[in-house]
Amino acid sequence: VPYISPFTHPFFLIQVDAFLTSLPSAEIPRGDAADRARRRRLRKQIPPQDRRPAIAVEEAWAHRASSQLPDASHSLESELREANRFKNSRNRRDFGVGMVEHMSQSAGQPCADCLGTIGFGDFCIRVRPEHRSLEAIGSTPSSDASDLAPAWHLGCFRCATCADHLVDHCYAWSNGRPYCLRHYGQLIRPRCATCDHLIFSEEYTRAMDQEHHTGHFACRSCDASLTGQRYILRDDEPHCLGCYEAKFANTCEQCKEKIGCDSKDLSFKERHWHEKCFKCSACGTSLADRPFATKEEQLYCSDCYDERFAARCDGCQGVFKAGMRKYEYRGQQWHEECFLCVECKQPIGAKSFIPRENQVVCVPCYEAKYAQRCTKCAEVIRRGGVTYKGNPWHKECFTCTNCTKQLAGLKFTSKDEQPYCADCYGELFAKKCTKCGKPITGFGGCKFISFEDRHWHSECFLCGKCNCNLVGRGFLTSDDMIMCSDCGR
Repeated sequence: VPYISPFTHPFFLIQVDAFLTSLPSAEIPRGDAADRARRRRLRKQIPPQDRRPAIAVEEAWAHRASSQLPDASHSLESELREANRFKNSRNRRDFGVGMVEHMSQSAGQPCADCLGTIGFGDFCIRVRPEHRSLEAIGSTPSSDASDLAPAWHLGCFRCATCADHLVDHCYAWSNGRPYCLRHYGQLIRPRCATCDHLIFSEEYTRAMDQEHHTGHFACRSCDASLTGQRYILRDDEPHCLGCYEAKFANTCEQCKEKIGCDSKDLSFKERHWHEKCFKCSACGTSLADRPFATKEEQLYCSDCYDERFAARCDGCQGVFKAGMRKYEYRGQQWHEECFLCVECKQPIGAKSFIPRENQVVCVPCYEAKYAQRCTKCAEVIRRGGVTYKGNPWHKECFTCTNCTKQLAGLKFTSKDEQPYCADCYGELFAKKCTKCGKPITGFGGCKFISFEDRHWHSECFLCGKCNCNLVGRGFLTSDDMIMCSDCGR
């Protein structure tokens, strides 16, 4: 019987394809890009210095000796002892590799991460039997040890801290949850933010919310240790005082010297001064904590600035000091107390006023002395006035003498200097048409015929028999009747 390799058996190939399909797409090991991504994740999750912490400690001490850094109060032996204790405890008790298997329970099992059901026969990952969740430990004993172990979907087996999927299913167990080796180590020991090694000494530096080996927290410019020293942050990077002053300190506008870390830096519009140099260019008074102004890049105290440059009131010729209210009108400006009515001499302030001959007059004075008054009611006309025969009227006061209808915008006439609307004038004073009896007003170019004491509208001047219009024609009269010449024969 010829030998058949299990790795080329069709069933095996089907299982491999099903397994790859179950993985997150970013983790399928296919192509150079996927291989490089796996190596980056592997180095991040399992740092080489964490795998062999004792060697990392020895290298750190050798660097300390070559760099002539100050000796710590602890010994190399104590750090090595702690590093080996950490490694042995992790490797024997907490380290594991997740095993891929088919879910054997007919009812399935909830995923320990997403709580979704892992169906019977589906791929899942299990941890070492002793790495069990608290719920599994407290549950009813089972004859199958795998029943007590938590299970994960392939895509859900990830670090409890960074949530990255665990490369090659390598994990370290702590408090009932899997971690990558990097974050497992940081649960046990602090990690140096400078060298990325775990810190096994009891003495270390904490700064900027991070931990550092003693001597590793250093100036970003000169690499001098900042442990126990003052430093200044620039773009979230620490610098010793000397380097900070040399590279970043501002130059004083007055004396042209650097403004040191122990000096107060006073700034205005991106210019900087020592506190002692921040003074009035006229009288030399210190301007620290005092109001000031600038003119042609020179500093002045408020008194000197007002004396030299401040605008002046057109009323009293006094200056406008800082905080004073200023009133402007037609290119002139006044203090609040100088902006007065020319008649009553009272401040106008925010009240309304009326200009008169380049002067300002308050409304009460203007109305009392200059405003037009209605011919009828003698009250001030503020708006909506009309003029009739040179006399001003309120719009609502200019009415028909007879019916009191407002005449503004209507046809009207007058009688004995009194205004009348067209209707009232016609009823009261106009001649009446002999034919229709209606008034003959003459409005709108109306023509009429008069004969003896009788009057007719032109359209009413008709033959009494044939009803033809007699305007421009000869006619005869018989008693009260008028007739055309044909009908009068």
